[in-house]
Amino acid sequence: MARIARIVGGFGLIVAGSFMLFLPGPGILTIAAGLALLAKELPWAGRLTDRVKSRLRTGRDSPVAREREDA
Repeated sequence: MARIARIVGGFGLIVAGSFMLFLPGPGILTIAAGLALLAKELPWAGRLTDRVKSRLRTGRDSPVAREREDA
């Protein structure tokens, strides 16, 4: 029962975060929380979470990093 609750909750957070990308609210953080919740149960969500974490650590997709590359 707990597994089903985590999966439903994770997808619910992803859907809510997707709406918050266009409406006021912390959309990206809500999507990340949903993925983290799903990562405990679904392997693909764990891989996606790891990929997002590595990109955040390197900062290679940030606007500041792109400006430095252009200069």
